[in-house]
Amino acid sequence: MAIARGAPRGLVLAMSLVAGCTSPLVASEAGEDDDGTGDEASPSDSGGSQPADDDDGPPGDSDGADDEAGDDTESDAASGVDGDGPGDSGGDDSDTGEPSGCGQPEVPDVRAEVWPGSDPLEYAQIVRELDCVIENRITAGDGVSLHMACSNENGPLPALVTVGVEADAITVPAILAIGTAVRARVYTGRDLDDIEAFPWRRADHFALFRDGALVLGAGAGVSFPSTLEGDPYTEFWSPLAFGVLPSACAGEPRECHDPVRGIFEVASDGTSTVASPFSVLQIGGFEIHFGELVESDTPSCGEPPYKWMSFAIAPA
Repeated sequence: MAIARGAPRGLVLAMSLVAGCTSPLVASEAGEDDDGTGDEASPSDSGGSQPADDDDGPPGDSDGADDEAGDDTESDAASGVDGDGPGDSGGDDSDTGEPSGCGQPEVPDVRAEVWPGSDPLEYAQIVRELDCVIENRITAGDGVSLHMACSNENGPLPALVTVGVEADAITVPAILAIGTAVRARVYTGRDLDDIEAFPWRRADHFALFRDGALVLGAGAGVSFPSTLEGDPYTEFWSPLAFGVLPSACAGEPRECHDPVRGIFEVASDGTSTVASPFSVLQIGGFEIHFGELVESDTPSCGEPPYKWMSFAIAPA
């Protein structure tokens, strides 16, 4: 499984999924609801295998042709990817003395992955709120993969839900052990028009809560999560909220593209601050490992712009 973009650290988070049919879910592409009426289509991948787009190279690897950028605003509106993130405010911080995003990286990139219990390639967008019990915890290097048996208001999901994160600067809490009950919020977005040509045209985000408190979160992809109505899902990592500010810092060069990095904006309980890509920040009792953030791009060969972001959250 390719896990987001970033430094060549070689971790593959194991995905051991239980076979089963599609469970009721929130899915915008097929126009389904989650009212338990049974009128939604079942994804064809009933075996719970990995998403097909994970088999190609990670985004940002300029060696692969599949990594050439694409960003179609029309398809984004349907797929839930590449829209404006929560708290996006624009503006230039060059006069504030805040980070410009152009400094030397303090930490490597972040990788995050979500398997929401059914095939994301069958839907443009899946958003789920689940009650889960951790059935397996797999650690490899700096990466941790949690395999969870989950239920929603319609009953148990037939396949495991899996979330994974690799980030040097955070520690996955020991409380997230086998047998622990958590509230899971998971999001996947896929550009169904472009995902075959550009496997990185995706977004994967998750947040785990224990007794109402955020205990682990991560995200990677072309956009922040959104609701099925297309609005920014600003409460996804509550009490934290994220946004993006522009910068003039050049990103990693790509063929046909001239990417420019942005600056992360994060707020907690009325306090707001900013952070450069590839840095670490403590706020509101949390440690945040920020990875890549490509906010804008000027393509030179007729392709749409390239975007990407990644970060991980744990209690400090």
